[in-house]
Amino acid sequence: MPAQQRQGRLSDVITRLSAARFRRSLPQPTTEPAAPYAESPRSWSAIRSRLTRQRRRLAIGTAGVAAVGVLLALPPIRTQLRDSFTRLPQPYTALYFTSPPRVDGTVLTVPVSVHAVDTSTDTYNVRVWTVDAKGRVDDSQTADLKWDGQALSAVVSMPVNPQADYVWVALNGSTETLHYKIAVA
Repeated sequence: MPAQQRQGRLSDVITRLSAARFRRSLPQPTTEPAAPYAESPRSWSAIRSRLTRQRRRLAIGTAGVAAVGVLLALPPIRTQLRDSFTRLPQPYTALYFTSPPRVDGTVLTVPVSVHAVDTSTDTYNVRVWTVDAKGRVDDSQTADLKWDGQALSAVVSMPVNPQADYVWVALNGSTETLHYKIAVA
């Protein structure tokens, strides 16, 4: 055999062997039905199935929105929502001087009031005392504040020491206190 023929046969064999080695097996036909998503995206059945899924999602979403709307229409739920988004008043008391304390000779007059909001208490008790420049407590007096139709108020009159510099007022049962510098002549 001439050398060229041998070389041609050898290259054919190598080509065939390499083609066989890298050849992929083709899928075999099966009898099982194909999955719905395996269809061509442009086939009519794929379009119909996509529309069916979209309609189902729209129906579920519409039902959810309608259910929320019905729940919001119920009075107990509306009341609860209104209460949760509205700032509700908190109970508190405010102690204050109705007018500045006055000294008439040896008598100190201290007008005090309490503004009570949502506390459901009609009477309060206050303690009034004087303090001198060295911090010594001179006299002390208590008074009940009663509801007079407009406010809880009282005017406390007590003897005053000539060395007294300040008058203090405390609301019993609370941490609220007031003080005022007085001028005793």
